[in-house]
Amino acid sequence: MRENPTQRTPPYTYERKTNKVLYKKEILWTLQIIICVLIGLEVSYEPNVHTTKLIFIMTIFICLKHDIPNKIEDTWSKWFERK
Repeated sequence: MRENPTQRTPPYTYERKTNKVLYKKEILWTLQIIICVLIGLEVSYEPNVHTTKLIFIMTIFICLKHDIPNKIEDTWSKWFERK
């Protein structure tokens, strides 16, 4: 049986808690690839020249993975809506 084309969603949409970050899944995949490349470069070169770049990219990845920007925005709006 063939799927109804009107019910299909584009490949870039998916179920998520909030809609504040567009293309979050694609950004996470891109960051994972960059992290893998930087880890590979870090292993292959003797002086650790890519350490700060790797830490920076991994920090961004962790923040997006745990939805920290939306949590900060929600907390910020709660604090300043009360006053």
